[in-house]
Amino acid sequence: MTTPTTTAAGPPLQQVLRAGRVVLGSVLVALVVLPIYRYADRPDAGPAGRATVELVAINAELMWSGTLVLALLGLLAGIVAAPDAWDRALTRLRGWILRPAPWLWAAGLAVLSFALTLWFTLAVMEGKPNLIDAMAQLVQARYMAAGAAGGPLPEPGEFWAFQNMIFSEAGWVSHFPPGQSLWLSLFLRAGLLEISGAVLMVATAALTYLSLRRLVPGQEVAARLGGLATAVGTFLLPHAGSYMNHGLAAALASLAVYTSLRGRDGRVVWTLASGAALGALLATRPVFAVVVGLGVVLPVGLSGLRRGIRPRGFALRTALAVLGAAPFLAWLLAYNARFFGHPLTFGYQVTAGPAVGLGFHVDPWGNVFTPAMAVALTSADLTALSLALLEIPLPLVALVGIWFAVKRRLPEGAGILAAWALLPVAAQFFYWHHGQFMGPRLLSEAAPAWAALVALAAVDLVRTTPREPAGTGLRFSLRTALITILAGGVLAAGYLAPLRLVRLGGEYLPSMRLEPPVAPEPSLVFVHGAWSGRVFARMVAQGWQLHEIETALRQNDLCLVQEGLDRPGSGILESLDLEPRPGTRLVIVEPFPGNRFALRRESLTPEGRLRMSPRCTTELLSDRYGLVEAAVYYWQGDLPGLGGDGPMYVRDMGPAANREVLERYADRTPYVLTRDEVRGPLVLLPYEDGVARLWAAPAAAASRPPETAAADEGR
Repeated sequence: MTTPTTTAAGPPLQQVLRAGRVVLGSVLVALVVLPIYRYADRPDAGPAGRATVELVAINAELMWSGTLVLALLGLLAGIVAAPDAWDRALTRLRGWILRPAPWLWAAGLAVLSFALTLWFTLAVMEGKPNLIDAMAQLVQARYMAAGAAGGPLPEPGEFWAFQNMIFSEAGWVSHFPPGQSLWLSLFLRAGLLEISGAVLMVATAALTYLSLRRLVPGQEVAARLGGLATAVGTFLLPHAGSYMNHGLAAALASLAVYTSLRGRDGRVVWTLASGAALGALLATRPVFAVVVGLGVVLPVGLSGLRRGIRPRGFALRTALAVLGAAPFLAWLLAYNARFFGHPLTFGYQVTAGPAVGLGFHVDPWGNVFTPAMAVALTSADLTALSLALLEIPLPLVALVGIWFAVKRRLPEGAGILAAWALLPVAAQFFYWHHGQFMGPRLLSEAAPAWAALVALAAVDLVRTTPREPAGTGLRFSLRTALITILAGGVLAAGYLAPLRLVRLGGEYLPSMRLEPPVAPEPSLVFVHGAWSGRVFARMVAQGWQLHEIETALRQNDLCLVQEGLDRPGSGILESLDLEPRPGTRLVIVEPFPGNRFALRRESLTPEGRLRMSPRCTTELLSDRYGLVEAAVYYWQGDLPGLGGDGPMYVRDMGPAANREVLERYADRTPYVLTRDEVRGPLVLLPYEDGVARLWAAPAAAASRPPETAAADEGR
């Protein structure tokens, strides 16, 4: 019998693992260093592909400009400075980092993360969300705070319809799993909504550090820096501070990992909490929960077998974890069955249809998602993540890749940490939607793992890099150069990170944080938005799915869709082009700033004026003073079924349609919320004055439609 040969690299299994790390590290480096993401700008990828490339290119330019400057500084320092120039400073820094007791460091991270997130929520976001996702979950949270799972069906539906909300036979709910809405409802009920994200960041930062102490023992400096990077990270913090569900997902994942480690190393009852955290995560971000459960928590449990835990003990821990998850799983399945008709049907499928799922196919908007596109979008995610994670202008993901490639053997536990960071990327590879909003947001819940990996890689590379090439006699210290580059990156982040956070407020999406004028009595406020928004709301109320509406408004003349809604039974709606395809064959016009929609070329005169029916012209001209999106205000006012004596916000659908709502809420004083002028301040007008201003357009204006402010071929 032949015994397998071994080399200095170790037994054959270790050689295979080593080769796998080299391949993995090389792939990470290639995806970030090479501009593979630019492939996403393709005609069959639609406007989303082009927008992704444009956003990532801005990040890449800043990152590589900073890298070039820092590399030059590092090269100069490596030549000029003495090889041991940084040693005393690093020794002193290490002492400072290790001086506080572990509990004190964790407490410091908690205080720091709470203060930063609360500052961001109040000072930058002004206590408001900045994405429709959070607004939808806040509406549902209002009902949950009152003791209901969802709201009653508002009637007429078009006055409250907006994206990501579902008119189910059982009630009015968001299309997201209910975990985040439940979390927000707890703080709404207590009157402390603004601290909801800060509390999550406290848990995430402290638990990440405490988990790292157990997951990668003997790496205390890296563990503390990883916790610090999580606390001050500019990627997860904005999402948690603006009420997005990524903050809750990150906190629950950190809790699941920490409690599974405690269960492995101590009392088995901790695994009950681990299962509960995973169950709550499943009710918040289902795919991420599966990734964390199978890729992180389960390997932690299996690692206990190598630490002396017997199979019976492992089985007991697994049973307790399942028991902990069971109530949340049962709640989620019952919730799905009640509102969406089947325990395994999620709201995403109800709003966007079967094409919303994983896999390579034409997505709900008609864009082609192929393996090549998945590679390009993954490159986009990792390139953007490199800068968004900490605002250090270095390719941090590539740094982790280099560490994987050059290390002969990773520290204990680093493989599980890598799975925590990389498996969400792998899952995202098979999903068509890669949102670039405040960074690659669908990876934000994995930010703690990435921050920890960066800290571990940086500390280990600095520690193991020789001061100078052995035997060459060259006066160049690679270690000094590396430390200079990393230190320069941290100093640059001290300027770039606050700047990035501040810029997420101010002029960035200001319409999401508008404060309406105060109405002095119980009121009914008709918010005047865009013509296309009114058409969208009518289609939602009639039961159209989101992907069908998107296709109808992209591939058909908006005036034609309007006429089809106005004339039911005319056959117009049945004749619409509803074939999903990227972009549009029509012309995109923007008669007023921010008011963009598709029209047939025949709807434009040779002089560039719009040529539409009087009905459509009236709809368009009502938008001439500017737009205010009603969805921004729904969650902030009185809602159907909840009562109250404050403002109730509804969508302005025009004088004739508004009558039904006026009659239903005759005890409220009606107003119209619009703008004083295009992009001007908001004004709250008495209802009759507002309707006359917006809808009673002079005959001369209606007969002479406006010129287009922009016209181009859609993609």
